[in-house]
Amino acid sequence: MTRTARSRKHKGFDLEKRLAAAATAVERDPARWRGRWHTWHAAETTAGARPWRRVVVDLGCGKGAATVALAAAYPDTLFVGIDAEPVCTLQSAEKAVAAHLSNAVFPLCADPQLPDLFAPGEIDRLAMNFPTPHPKKKHAPLRLTHVDRLIAYRPLLAPGAVLALKTDSDPFLQFSLEELALARYRVVQTARDWRAAHPDEPATEYEEKLVAKGAPVLGLLALPTTEPAPHPEDIVQTAHLSLYDYLPANLDELAYVAHGMEGAVENMRNHARHLAEKRTRA
Repeated sequence: MTRTARSRKHKGFDLEKRLAAAATAVERDPARWRGRWHTWHAAETTAGARPWRRVVVDLGCGKGAATVALAAAYPDTLFVGIDAEPVCTLQSAEKAVAAHLSNAVFPLCADPQLPDLFAPGEIDRLAMNFPTPHPKKKHAPLRLTHVDRLIAYRPLLAPGAVLALKTDSDPFLQFSLEELALARYRVVQTARDWRAAHPDEPATEYEEKLVAKGAPVLGLLALPTTEPAPHPEDIVQTAHLSLYDYLPANLDELAYVAHGMEGAVENMRNHARHLAEKRTRA
């Protein structure tokens, strides 16, 4: 059984008490800031404070290490770290408070929908760090880079805003490239070694764990094109909705199996070996 952040809580863990202690970096009602994130926190609490120059959204921020590091490096930018797991929101906020940062905020919301939280043109950068790939076909709409979601993000992005994706999954990257084209984004960079291409970009805790296991860090940058966004009902889906369809025919060619696909790939390898053995005996 996969252990979640919820299942790893120690005895005596008091979420509400710890959230209260980190309240300056937690936003319990993020929807009320829709259209006003450039003035969050500092403009309300500091006399004469100027609005934040940029708003960067880290969608799926995990425990917040990378978000907090970036906030420390760019004090004129507001970093909004979003994660559906409350314990991750808490740990991220605690890091921001410990670092005495006023430009990092972590909304507490169980089912974050960006159009409900941000107004058109409000996001200057949308980062997706190792989002859950949901490899099964039936779960494709849950992927953060599904075409319907990409279309919904478009009006929220300011002119020149970049969508950035990092992943360890080549199938997820290939799927995302096809979905970006369908949603009328222009990919301006892809990298098979994101760390080499962006050596100064801080890594998330999750990224560090995967890299320690031999994972590649793949990534891309994309911009919405000037063409109008297509209507979701007009989209003719051309991407493979099962990420397993992006795997090579010979699974032994895989030097690394993306996290979350290990069990299925091992079953597929065993099945291929079984068929090969039957052909040999025939």
